Amino acid sequence: INDPMKSFTLFFSSLIVIYGFYILYKPSNNSADSNERQFDNLNIQLPRLDVETISGRKINLGDFAGKEMIINIMASWCLPCIHEFPILLDNVFKHNGDKILIIISLDRTLRKLENFRDRFLEKYNLKKFPEYIYFIHDKSRELSYNQFGTKYLPETFLVNSERIIYKKIVGNLTSGDLQ
Repeated sequence: INDPMKSFTLFFSSLIVIYGFYILYKPSNNSADSNERQFDNLNIQLPRLDVETISGRKINLGDFAGKEMIINIMASWCLPCIHEFPILLDNVFKHNGDKILIIISLDRTLRKLENFRDRFLEKYNLKKFPEYIYFIHDKSRELSYNQFGTKYLPETFLVNSERIIYKKIVGNLTSGDLQ
């Protein structure tokens, strides 16, 4: 851009947008950097929620009684979400179907979630994910905000075989968090 005024306006507008994202997503007391990022002993019954996966399969979160579950609320643009996804996959692959992984995405478009999924299919050299890994597009935020009370990304909920949510992890998790 040759016009200095247009260049300044574009630069200033960009700063405002970046600052807006900082304010919206800045770390807080419940962020990954906080000592309060794990909430143990929650003892909350997982509700029987009907949801549809991005492949069109209808599931009920209560259908998995008898199996442990990891419910991860994320978005494809969230760097900690991208970083922890291989940890989640490695954990459920290690349990070979005895543990269910539910990915609830807050991406604005289904295509972004599909691209995220496809990137990891390629990385793991898979044609499709096994039947114990489900992707849900929560465009309306109804599931994540209203049912799980999500405030930050990523958030991970660990559910035992009796459908009891016993731990919530806010922020980037480690493999040790899943023990």
